Amino acid sequence: MIFYFITLLVYGNSIIVDANLRCACSEIQLQEDCNTIMNCRWVNSKCQDYVYECQVNVDSDIKSYICNWNSDSNQYEAQKFECSQFKSSYDCRRLKPHCFWNSTEMCNTFTSCPDYNQEHCPIYDKDCSIQDNACIDGLQPCENNKNEQTCRGVQSGEKECLWSDANQCKGQSLIDCTSLTGYKICDVNLIECKKNGQGNCVSITCSDKKQENDCTNARIVKQGQSTFYLCVWNNGQCIEATNAQHLNKGSCSRDTAANYKWVNDKCQVCSTLEPKILDQQKDGYVEYENNIVITYISASILSKLAILLLCID
Repeated sequence: MIFYFITLLVYGNSIIVDANLRCACSEIQLQEDCNTIMNCRWVNSKCQDYVYECQVNVDSDIKSYICNWNSDSNQYEAQKFECSQFKSSYDCRRLKPHCFWNSTEMCNTFTSCPDYNQEHCPIYDKDCSIQDNACIDGLQPCENNKNEQTCRGVQSGEKECLWSDANQCKGQSLIDCTSLTGYKICDVNLIECKKNGQGNCVSITCSDKKQENDCTNARIVKQGQSTFYLCVWNNGQCIEATNAQHLNKGSCSRDTAANYKWVNDKCQVCSTLEPKILDQQKDGYVEYENNIVITYISASILSKLAILLLCID
């Protein structure tokens, strides 16, 4: 296990926490916090490290297994599945990139791009593109998309198809908010970017949140990082927090991405931070390593775009 000693950043007096790191399990004193932190599990009245893995017989086809929690045995167990057993598009896409919802409204392993309609075309998982409202083989230049509705997917491994302010579909590398200058997606709230007075795309800050119930943490959108400012509502304004005293027992770990812990009736910074191993895996990906299989729930296309920006993907 690799340990990361305190890496919380302080810009001036502002606190920045890293969503890719979390408190060492042994430091967590609340059961409810422990069981919500990846790779931790409350056992024998204390929070302990827990490896989320399922053992599968060497002779088995591990692609036909997923990892599910068995509350009776209190452990993760490998359960055999077939794509065809999933009867809805929502359940089917949980097993991407191995199960896909095709145009006959059935869940099966991937066949070929034309077997999928525009809505379920696997543009992020396979070399498929949308052209003339159809799912076709191969990656197409973004410029081939003539309207905003079809301007999505990838042009290459590093460029997303985005609709520009000039009403054109262009391929753009997603690095940070500034890389979205000139693109309409800058205004999508989930991305946490905004257009400033000069029309440039910049990161949203705590002060941009004008309502108390909207005064949540502000992400620093930058490829390769997943950090954010702690925000706090003070005297009618949302500002960057200089400490975690405004957080309570229920929000301390949750609102700091488990970088802080609740100890002695206070929200305190963790002494040791460790990587959130599973959170750093590709969303919706089933990982095979030797005879271990682990599954992760996928998100919507827009969520995946935000994840790409924040490199949670």
